[in-house]
Amino acid sequence: MKNKLSGIVLILVLLSSALAFGQNPYNVEYNEVRGSLKSSDKYKKDFGRYHGFELPLYEGEKANFAVFSSDFSARLILVDPKGKVYKQSAEASQGMASILTEIPVSGDWILYVIGSKNDTGQFALRYAFAASNSLNISQNMDFCSSLNFLIAHAGAHFMMFPADQLNKSGMEIIGKSGRADVNEEEGSLVITIYEGAEENSAKRSFLDVLNRIDNCIGDWKSTDIKAIGKDINEKVTGKIFTETGNKNGVKVLIEMISANNTREDNKISYRILLTVR
Repeated sequence: MKNKLSGIVLILVLLSSALAFGQNPYNVEYNEVRGSLKSSDKYKKDFGRYHGFELPLYEGEKANFAVFSSDFSARLILVDPKGKVYKQSAEASQGMASILTEIPVSGDWILYVIGSKNDTGQFALRYAFAASNSLNISQNMDFCSSLNFLIAHAGAHFMMFPADQLNKSGMEIIGKSGRADVNEEEGSLVITIYEGAEENSAKRSFLDVLNRIDNCIGDWKSTDIKAIGKDINEKVTGKIFTETGNKNGVKVLIEMISANNTREDNKISYRILLTVR
């Protein structure tokens, strides 16, 4: 039985709601609030019982608003600074309703969580905004630009991520033969860079990526990690990068995993995973 390299994983862990680290040129903001629709909230005929949030929005931003509730069928209505209804969600599906829109004018907008006349209960409202330079993937992004772009969107659970552009983007971090997939339910991105039988090539690739990430991140504090799995031949090595000076607590974890593989002895997988914990 051979020891095979089964995966190399980069995990980005963001411990707060919004992301703004270092000198990242990309700006994607994320917030989550929990609230409740109460019998004391106002009710208007042909509108519903409502709970409002005032939000300063800016022209050219793209926004994604999503409300989740298991207590009632929540909807969303977005009202512009002049008090006119600009967008409204469809009826909730599987406990979730959303509005994805571009903001046409700067000002104080109001987002309403809406229920029927007799609806009450808890809800979670998640919303993300992306600046105009963060809405699209530039062709042939170099490694550091790719990493910065993905880190910015990881902080917003990829709510604003242009997934349709990903595999034709030319991002250097993905590579020419790699592929990437967004899991919207988990808010994660998996980039498979290499699949094959060359363990040494995969290890060299891992060390190269480790060094390049180190160079991109700059003066973050880093700590080497080592761990032993269930089998003595299952080894996990890597490095944690953490920016402790930032209130958002951004962390990057890189892992290289060697494990026994009886079904696919000749297959090695090298991948990068970006997610929020």
